[in-house]
Amino acid sequence: MNNNLSQTTTPVKSGDKTTDARMHENMREMLEQNIAISEEIKKNTKYIKRYIIFSQIFSVIKILIILVPITWIVLYAPRVINDIKKDPNILFNNSIFSGLVNSITGAVSSEVNKNIPINTKNIPPEVQKYLK
Repeated sequence: MNNNLSQTTTPVKSGDKTTDARMHENMREMLEQNIAISEEIKKNTKYIKRYIIFSQIFSVIKILIILVPITWIVLYAPRVINDIKKDPNILFNNSIFSGLVNSITGAVSSEVNKNIPINTKNIPPEVQKYLK
């Protein structure tokens, strides 16, 4: 079985050139329409691929937005709760981590101030109570 194009498009009257020309013109128009439709499908396919890629990226971002805070809570909440159990006054400070910040700044300032002589007699008593 030969699938030749000339066999499928044989004119009704053999030898009639107008019918052959008309059929070839119809085939040419159909091929041009097919090409135009194929180009449109190609453009739509590119748009759909881009849409799918961005939707996958944003779905991963959404999952991270949900899972990262939950993971942080699971890992660090017990430590914070234990600190609160040990010293409930932490809740009344400016923040839970103010003790950590004060210890860090105190360590840094003590290292810096080791070599600086300070005369505590000249400091007013209101300020001295904060230095203790």
